[in-house]
Amino acid sequence: MKKKLIIILITVLLLTNLQSSQAISNKNELKLEKIHAKSISIENVKQKLDINSKSTKKLVPRIFYDYFIEFEKESKVGTAVVKGQLEIEGNKYDFKAEGEVEKNQLKYGELIEGALKGDIVIEGIAYKLLIGFASKNNKMCLSMNIYNEYDSIVMIFGKPVISENDIKELEEKTKKENLKISEFTSISNKKDINLMSTTRTFDYVKSESAYMADSRIDDEYGVKVKLYQEENNGELLLLKLTSYAEDIEAALNNYDPFSKAVELYEVKAGFEFSKGHCDGVHPGEDDDGSSVFVFNILYDVLSLFGIPTSTLEAAINDGKGFLDVDNSTIYPYLVTRAGSKLKLDFDDKDVEFFIVGINASQGKVAGKFYGEMKYKERYHIPRGGYVYNYYESERAEDNFNLTVID
Repeated sequence: MKKKLIIILITVLLLTNLQSSQAISNKNELKLEKIHAKSISIENVKQKLDINSKSTKKLVPRIFYDYFIEFEKESKVGTAVVKGQLEIEGNKYDFKAEGEVEKNQLKYGELIEGALKGDIVIEGIAYKLLIGFASKNNKMCLSMNIYNEYDSIVMIFGKPVISENDIKELEEKTKKENLKISEFTSISNKKDINLMSTTRTFDYVKSESAYMADSRIDDEYGVKVKLYQEENNGELLLLKLTSYAEDIEAALNNYDPFSKAVELYEVKAGFEFSKGHCDGVHPGEDDDGSSVFVFNILYDVLSLFGIPTSTLEAAINDGKGFLDVDNSTIYPYLVTRAGSKLKLDFDDKDVEFFIVGINASQGKVAGKFYGEMKYKERYHIPRGGYVYNYYESERAEDNFNLTVID
């Protein structure tokens, strides 16, 4: 009987706790606090962004902005939108970014923090934009990473709102959550099982790496994706991913000594089929895959390895993270994101991230596979506090054209 499998999540990302609702919309102004670099000045920024000043005065750059945050009832994860203008010596540039933020109740206040993605046009050139959003006790700090394939500038607006004590508290939460996860991921398999989708050997097909160079800090960095096909031209395709957070950390610290740490923040990987398509969404031979949720898959697969589903359920309910799966037959993808209580580490080995079952057209399947990642930098401003800056890798992708035998 044909194997039915589209998605197995090997690396478990956890969902949110539920709490309360909140919506805010305000007009605000923040002045430039710091530019990320050893010796870069606003003149360097103007040169990189090809800005000719309209003003004869040397004004401190600032941003004028509105923001909106919304949390569903009893949820710790919400949506934030920031839009406004960046002003550099009389020149004003519109920007907008949005994304998910997390609410954390800390000893010294409630912290709302996350990465927002958008764009900004400067002197006719479109730049990507990643904003590190942080709000605590009615104070705001926004980190703006403005970048394209040629330039990358990180500018921090407003005083840092994250203190040394906040960092210690968040690190302690992460340590406890990862210990909890290890309770079920390290359990040895005591059952004699025949789960072909995870126990059979996969043949290596191809890989493509986004490159890492010490001289550049931008969106070109940090992801390798490999595609494997189940042995004997089988119907299963496996994506393995590798990150380069440690290399990026070393490069950023060399770029600016106040850069303290870099972690993997978000991972996305998937397929774009041009021939053939996905077939099935469940490891069970008898399941038609019509109404199976991703956590049913987790429960079934991990329980086959002797891992108690009660342990998994406890970890999911208590943890913080993000999981999004699209099981489209043509464009399936999976996104996982770390939260304040979970640390992702894909540096030390290829992580078995995503498996799809395929139905080939006349024995052939073709298309693209890809992987992309976001990184989170913890940055210290002396006598101020901490800021999270965000970076995004260039998408690593490659084509595949395979023969499939049922």
